[in-house]
Amino acid sequence: MRDRFSVVMERTVMGLRGVSCLALEEVAPPKKQITSSRSFGQSVAGLQELREAVTCYMTRAAEKLRRQRALATAIQVFILTNRFKADDAQYAPCATIPLPDPHDDTRYLVRYSL
Repeated sequence: MRDRFSVVMERTVMGLRGVSCLALEEVAPPKKQITSSRSFGQSVAGLQELREAVTCYMTRAAEKLRRQRALATAIQVFILTNRFKADDAQYAPCATIPLPDPHDDTRYLVRYSL
């Protein structure tokens, strides 16, 4: 079979015959990085609005951490200006905060992210 066709064809034929060709992972390995980011529907100008958004996203990230039974060792927070408003000044600050202790507690992570 392989002499005339590709490895993919050989695996397809074997799969159709009920022969397993690929090992399946029973449990997905834990992620090394978790992201929770979204775009705003409208411009955010106030510091309080920004704090609420960061709190919301950090809450989602903490939920993902707990779901996979992981702990965060660092937090990265970034904001981007609206790239479609070319007349506005553009910036993209980013801060990476190493945590003193690994954690999955929402309150702890929010405190360090703000």
